Order: sequence, then C-alpha cells, then structure tokens
Amino acid sequence: TPITVTLPQSAISAAGEGAATITTTVTDSSGNVSPAITTNVTIDTVAPGTSPATPASVSVPEATNGISSSEASDGVEVLVTLPSDAVAGDVITVSIDGGTPVTHTVTAAEVAAISTPITVTLPQSAISAAGEGAATITTTVTDSSGNVSPAITTNVTIDTVAPGTSPATPASVSVPEATNGISSSEASDGVEVLVTLPSDAVAGDVITVSIDGGIAVTHTVTAAEV
Repeated sequence: TPITVTLPQSAISAAGEGAATITTTVTDSSGNVSPAITTNVTIDTVAPGTSPATPASVSVPEATNGISSSEASDGVEVLVTLPSDAVAGDVITVSIDGGTPVTHTVTAAEVAAISTPITVTLPQSAISAAGEGAATITTTVTDSSGNVSPAITTNVTIDTVAPGTSPATPASVSVPEATNGISSSEASDGVEVLVTLPSDAVAGDVITVSIDGGIAVTHTVTAAEV
C-alpha cells in the first residue's frame, strides 16, 4: 500500500511555474540512502486569461432584445473570444442559470485565429429549462491542468411567449371601411385597420399589417396606447 507524503503549497510555489523534478529517497537507520527516484512534473497554477494575459470575452447577439421563441428554437449562439494565452486543448464551458453545461475543446486552428470568436450553442432544452424572464449565461475556460478562468457572466432575458398567448386575451382586428367592400373613395386615402391590443401588450410591441402579402405597414405601440 503506497504511503502518502505531501509536498506543501509553499514548496510548490518555491519551485515556480513550468518544469520541475520531484526527488525521492529512502534512508535506513544506519544512514544508507537509496538511489534517488526522480519524477518530472509540470507546475501550472495559472488559469487562462490571468493577467498579464488578456481575458476571454463573451457576447450573445441573439439576446440583444431578449431571446425570442424563434431564436431559442435552434439554440442560442454564445460567441467566445479566447484569452490571449489560450492553447489547443483548453475547454470552454457555457451554461445558463446553472443548467447542463455545454463544452467545446479549443483546436490549434482556433488558437491560430485567436481573435475570431468561437461559437458555442446553448440548445433549446437549456433555454427552456432556464424558463422565462431574467437569466444568466456563465462562461469559463479551463486548461489541461484543471485551472479554471474567472467566470464571465452575461445577463439575458428569455421571452418566448408571443403577445396574446393564453391566458392573455389575443388582439382583435376590424376594418369598418370593408363592411360593404372597399370603394374607390375609401381606398383613395387609405383603409384604416383598427387593432385592439392583446391584454399583455407592452410599449415597444410592433403591429404589422399587410394585404395579400404585399408591403407591410408597421406601428410601434406606445406607453399611452397600452
């Protein structure tokens, strides 16, 4: 059964970063010393992106105005720019609200193009698990020694429910000028479409109206209209 002999943290620190050699001997009561057994190791206690290196950065373009149903349906892309000291084999880990993480192992080609963001996609299942409303995406980079970079947190809003979805009351529409057909005089100055907002409408919602797939007319809802 092996015997554990622990080198203290102070001894590791004194050896410094990089290659080091652990030397082990056994000495008997008469002072006879066994041949030294040397074990080569590498000391790497610095997490990726630690100063003076430039840390990783993260952006989530689809979250700019909230993550919608269509954006969530095929997963949400998290763009990760590597820290300046990244190497092939580092692992990017991305999760949302502590859910199941998604990992990506960095390649040599990605390190060679280090300023180009790497896309890590959070699947639709992860977005659904986080639920509606405010959520936090957490990103880390881990090196082969197990050192983990400081977590980068990105606050997002998940809103996958369309206006007027049950239990909200949906919008309703009427076109008074179309009651007996739209006449020449009625068409001459445009046809009014009266839209009653859904019960969960908020300022900034956009009403879009078109006829037979033609050019759409939009109107942005104001706080006074809500």
